[in-house]
Amino acid sequence: MDPWVEALLKRLEELRNDHVNHLSAGSVASHDEYRHICGIIRGISIVELEIKELTGSNEDFDRP
Repeated sequence: MDPWVEALLKRLEELRNDHVNHLSAGSVASHDEYRHICGIIRGISIVELEIKELTGSNEDFDRP
């Protein structure tokens, strides 16, 4: 896999983990914020899957 693709996927994983940690820490102030953060996490996951599909990288492909 190209180094820039690896770097991009690593950054997306970091962003997703930051948002998951925010949720799991109980730092969400409202249901609207919870829904917003869940949407961000889902969007990041979709982008990761699309990049992996387009680059032919099936590693870790089953993650939702």
